[in-house]
Amino acid sequence: MDARVATPRIRDLTREQRWVWLSNLGIVVAFILVWQFVLMVGEIESILVPSPVEVGNEIVEITRSGLLLSAFVETMYPLSVGLVLGLTVGILVGLLLGMAPKIDALSMPYVWGAFSTPDIALIPLVIMWLGFGPRAKIFMVFLAVMIPVALSARDGVRTLDEPMVRAAVSFCAGRRDLVLRIVLPGTIPSIATGVRNAISKGFAAVLVVEMTVASNGLGREVMYAMGQFNPARMFAFVVVLVILAMALIAMSKRVESYLGRWRAEVSL
Repeated sequence: MDARVATPRIRDLTREQRWVWLSNLGIVVAFILVWQFVLMVGEIESILVPSPVEVGNEIVEITRSGLLLSAFVETMYPLSVGLVLGLTVGILVGLLLGMAPKIDALSMPYVWGAFSTPDIALIPLVIMWLGFGPRAKIFMVFLAVMIPVALSARDGVRTLDEPMVRAAVSFCAGRRDLVLRIVLPGTIPSIATGVRNAISKGFAAVLVVEMTVASNGLGREVMYAMGQFNPARMFAFVVVLVILAMALIAMSKRVESYLGRWRAEVSL
C-alpha cells in the first residue's frame, strides 16, 4: 500500500521538477530573444551592449583558452575554504552565545558592530595584513559568513522551548545529550536560514575583493574586460557569475533540506 502511494508522489515530484526546468528554460530563451530584438530595433552599438551571439562566442573562447577554468578555481578555492571555516566557527560561536547569557551580554555590542560594518571598509586592512593572495579572500569570506550564521544560531537557541530544556535537565540529561538532542535540532531552522544567507554573503565578499584589489578570479576578469573595452568578454564572465550564483542558491536549498531531515531523525 505504501509503495503504491509513494509511486504517484515520485511521479508528481518528477513532473513538477520537469515543469520548473522547462519554465526556467523558456524564460532564458525568451530573454535572449528579447535581448537580440532590442539590439536590432534600437540599433545599439556593440561596444555598449554586445549581442547574445557575441557573448556566446566569447564564452566558448574563454573556455577553450583555459581562462575561465583558472579564474573559476581562483574564486571557488577561497570561497569554499571561507565557507567551511565560517559556517563551522559561526555555528559554534552562536551556540555558545545562546547558551551563555553572560558571554552573550558582553560580546553582542561588538558582534553587531562587526555585522553592521560594510565588507569593503575592511579590505584595506585585510590587504595590509594578509596581502593580495587567496588568504585575503578567505578571511573576507570567513567574516561575511561567520557573523550572520552565529547570530542565526544564537537566535535559534534563544527561541528553544524552555519547558523541554528543563525537562531534559530534570531527567539528568548530560550536556552532550542536551546539545545533540535538544539544542541542535531546535536551532536547525534558524541555522538553515543563516546558512542560506551566509552563502550569498560569502559569494558577494569574494567578488568585492576580486573586483577591487585582487589580481585573479572571476570578479577580476570582469573588471579587466571592462578596462579593456571588451564588453563581450565582460558579459561572458557576468553570465558565468549569474550561473554560479544560481548553483550556490540551489546548493543552499539542498543543505537546508538535509538539515531538516537530520533534525527529524535526531528528534525521533
